[in-house]
Amino acid sequence: MKRKSILILLSIFLFGSFCFAQEWKVLRSIHFIIHYKEAPMRFLDKIRDYAEDYYREITEELGFRRKKFWTWENRAKIYVYDSHDDYLEATGMASWSSASVDYHNKIINTYPDAPEFFANVLVHELTHIIFREYVGFNPSVPLWLEEGVATFTEKKKNAGRIIAGLKALDKNGVLFGLKELTAMNNVLSFSQDKANVFYAQSFGLVYFLVDKFGRDDFADFCFSLRKGRSLEKSLYFAYNIRGLDELEDEWRRNLFN
Repeated sequence: MKRKSILILLSIFLFGSFCFAQEWKVLRSIHFIIHYKEAPMRFLDKIRDYAEDYYREITEELGFRRKKFWTWENRAKIYVYDSHDDYLEATGMASWSSASVDYHNKIINTYPDAPEFFANVLVHELTHIIFREYVGFNPSVPLWLEEGVATFTEKKKNAGRIIAGLKALDKNGVLFGLKELTAMNNVLSFSQDKANVFYAQSFGLVYFLVDKFGRDDFADFCFSLRKGRSLEKSLYFAYNIRGLDELEDEWRRNLFN
């Protein structure tokens, strides 16, 4: 009986020790709550600094006039898993994934030393959250617009190279028609080449809307979508563009001629 009681107490102690070891530690900044376990502090400090800088830059770049800021319990959350394997097990993402986002709950998941995390991935995932917070969840928002906005903030410094690539793809006849592109709502089943075309073309369209017309008009376009209007009505509201065919014509004329 005594031996059994000792075993029970030992089991409780070991279970409690395991649970304690699994608890998340927390690092807070003005707009973010970073959860971690054993990640190095140099990585966590870098996440905090980059995230705060990107938070300001994205909003200014897109012209979003925001009323609801990320403070106190409204801060975004970043979960830093100890390893790539831990990250994949927790999120169920594909093996090539280095970060993932839950924009409904303003959560980003990653792990230390994730490839291209600070240069590209973090700003891309933050843009998803900020864009959806501003636009809402209007079903008229096409995937190319959301991914185009995120890719635009990530790769705008490489715009010249991407546009040159789009011109080459256009000559080879592999670009999607805009109506076909707008109907796409999931790229997970795409081949790598097809996905690359999708993201490049999405970038090109958003680059055109922001660069030609300016960020204020782009913000008006997104605001119209936020009000529940269709994609076509929002294009007309902000740009006086009548439908997808006219948008595609304008896009091709400005970028490919």
